[in-house]
Amino acid sequence: MTATPSNGENGESDRDKAKIDAEFEAMMRGIDIDDSILGSGDEPPTGYAVPGSLRKPTGPNTPGSAGSLTGPTPATPGGSGDDVEVPDDLSTLHDSAPAEDPAAPTPIAIVATPLASAKALAGVVRLALAAEDDRTPFPEGAVTAQAETGAILTGHVDEEEAHTLARLVSLGLQRQGVVMFWRRGDRMIAFRYRAGRNEGETSPALVLGALAGEVEDLLLGVDALEDLEETYDPSSISRLEAVKWIAGGRRK
Repeated sequence: MTATPSNGENGESDRDKAKIDAEFEAMMRGIDIDDSILGSGDEPPTGYAVPGSLRKPTGPNTPGSAGSLTGPTPATPGGSGDDVEVPDDLSTLHDSAPAEDPAAPTPIAIVATPLASAKALAGVVRLALAAEDDRTPFPEGAVTAQAETGAILTGHVDEEEAHTLARLVSLGLQRQGVVMFWRRGDRMIAFRYRAGRNEGETSPALVLGALAGEVEDLLLGVDALEDLEETYDPSSISRLEAVKWIAGGRRK
């Protein structure tokens, strides 16, 4: 009696899965990236100056706000902090406090890669998710897109989710390094990732200089993520589709 191969949730048999893994491993051999853009040896300070025309004083660092780096606004002459009345029931303070500042800048993350195809990158990320049995929640709204210097994975995500994106991409590319950028308002950071591991912070200015101007424009908000053409959601495809997308991208 011949045993019937078991099928996964995407209609894949165990034999198909083994074949997919073997093909993916073969496909990823020989993908090169110029490690010089990742920085080595002595690096300049990690701070990156956002152009003044793009700066907008909002949030806790606004001069005069409670969390301002420049300190609170001086009190009105004749006024006193002792005049503030504290309510008997402090629980009402939570009811009136907003959950999130609607005026806070929208964050954006970009993971820059050496892949020539945004479709192939989506396939790589999908297989990285599969390698973890899809246990890792994929950040909502993150998509791959084309750039002149290599495909990118980008989305309006928080800082923790940005690291998740970088880890997944580098896990899929294994030996090849990637760089993750994250920006909210005037704050911008960049980290190097390889084989799913965070290899430390680097200078955003140093790495951006080696990438296409369109990547910097997207990061600084000159171009909108919503205006990108031909974006791909890695979480929306099957493993079989992922392998086909990777194969198609490498033939370009």
